[in-house]
Amino acid sequence: MAWNSGRRELSRKAQTLIGVGLAVVTVVAVGGGLAYDRQRGHVDVSGLAPVEQPELVAETAKPVKVNVPTNRPLSAMIVGDSITVGVGATVPENGWAPTLIRQLERTTPVEASISAVSGANTAEQMARTDFSRPQDLVVLELGTNDNGNTADEPPTDVALLRQQYTDLVTRVRATSPDAALICLGGWLAATPAVPIDAVIKQACYDNGGKFVELTGLYQNNALRGPEGRVAWDGPGDNFHPNDDGMRRIQQLVTARYELAPSGDQ
Repeated sequence: MAWNSGRRELSRKAQTLIGVGLAVVTVVAVGGGLAYDRQRGHVDVSGLAPVEQPELVAETAKPVKVNVPTNRPLSAMIVGDSITVGVGATVPENGWAPTLIRQLERTTPVEASISAVSGANTAEQMARTDFSRPQDLVVLELGTNDNGNTADEPPTDVALLRQQYTDLVTRVRATSPDAALICLGGWLAATPAVPIDAVIKQACYDNGGKFVELTGLYQNNALRGPEGRVAWDGPGDNFHPNDDGMRRIQQLVTARYELAPSGDQ
């Protein structure tokens, strides 16, 4: 992908191995996020089937069970973009993904990998990520950049995004058929989030996963910005979550799963 010349290069500390308690966390981060707080375009929602079918409501409200192994650390993978990199937090450790791992470690040893690249859309990050290792928990945070970042990077066509996200979940299930799957929606305002979130919800539900909507958090201005705030990757913008926003994302994800002894389904 040709990166927008207006974006910053993230510091080396986002490209190194980071130890979080008992977890071994690999973070891949390329490019900054300055282009994110410009106006994002509207994506056509025509042709989208409604996701909130009545028969799904009760089932999708339940948290997904994460099987906790008794003879090894829990294996967890988090895949995402700059929101998962932690752009906008005061320190990388305050990002929602490391915070989630620390939350898991309160109960069990964890071996976690974070595959996250700033500016990546679904297809780009799917191509970069190695899904070959079986996981107990997989969290996907993609879709924001499928809304398009600049005039040079238009929104992903909805039909194409549906195929790409389905392929993404299929890759997860190929090696981790029993993993707890959680899919986050776009870090976007309501209008641009509608078609993207509909695609993500359906693909996730169809594969036994749980969906986490982020629009409500995004529209709370207290959870992102202010522009120019101190952040580990440079002065913060008005788009990316601040520390409070990161913490709230982690809390929403945590609410969508429950830990269970291995074999307790």
